[in-house]
Amino acid sequence: MITHLYSLWQVSAYLQSGGKEVQRLARVINPLGIPETLDFMLMTQQLDAGAGLGMMDQVRDYLAWAERTARHYPTPALYANMIEAWRVLGDKAQAEAMLARAEHLYPGDATIVAAGKRLNASAAAPATFALEASRSEAAGISGHDSGLGSAAIAPKP
Repeated sequence: MITHLYSLWQVSAYLQSGGKEVQRLARVINPLGIPETLDFMLMTQQLDAGAGLGMMDQVRDYLAWAERTARHYPTPALYANMIEAWRVLGDKAQAEAMLARAEHLYPGDATIVAAGKRLNASAAAPATFALEASRSEAAGISGHDSGLGSAAIAPKP
């Protein structure tokens, strides 16, 4: 029990830092209660780094992981990140298709609406990614703005 509380504390500290203290995720010692949340956070860090450094293979790896993950753990934040990843890759048609899919699954969701606005705003806009999968809030972890611009924090489903 204490190891799980410590792990939640580390994840909470990571979120409160706006995703800047990545080492907090490495300090998680008991991920059993939140494996999807940790996977999401780690993969979002990979996506953000890959997009920021122009490493498009990292972005493609994220998309492959996200498609697999969406089959059993779909969240608005996951779909918002996939929309943004397709935009970063320059494939507006795929981004729009993903947006349509996300709007169908999560009508009116603030995270999806924000992703759609970023998609339609400008192809040159800096990439912003949702930091948190919605189940982490259900586990008592609160999210904050990532500092990556207008990054969305996923609401509870």
